[in-house]
Amino acid sequence: TRDVTSVASASSLVVGAANVCLSGATSGVQCGGISHSFPRTLYYQYTHPQTGVKMTKGVTRLACSYARAVGGDSGAPVYRTTSNSSPYTAEAVGIVSASVVTSSGSFLHHCFSPQSEVERYTGTKTLLK
Repeated sequence: TRDVTSVASASSLVVGAANVCLSGATSGVQCGGISHSFPRTLYYQYTHPQTGVKMTKGVTRLACSYARAVGGDSGAPVYRTTSNSSPYTAEAVGIVSASVVTSSGSFLHHCFSPQSEVERYTGTKTLLK
């Protein structure tokens, strides 16, 4: 476990920034670079359950990473390691929202809601050590 000592600003989530990690229920700990800077809109297609019509929907204000997330990882914490020696610490980065795959099912990247945006919309604050 790691103590969370800070929250990353959404504006710091840019391509080329330090790697982020996620700790998913299915995939475990996975790390990778930022693939799409904040604010990213992710569009996806689905079939309406009542009408059978194909629809497109967008999820806004995301950032994305090459860290591999799979089904069952939604809601997992995304973080940056700030210390690899005792005391182990991390910066809260976000919450896993979705994985993006090709039409053949190959993983491209996962997208997450930045923690600073979660705090802003919910009116809550991350508990820091």
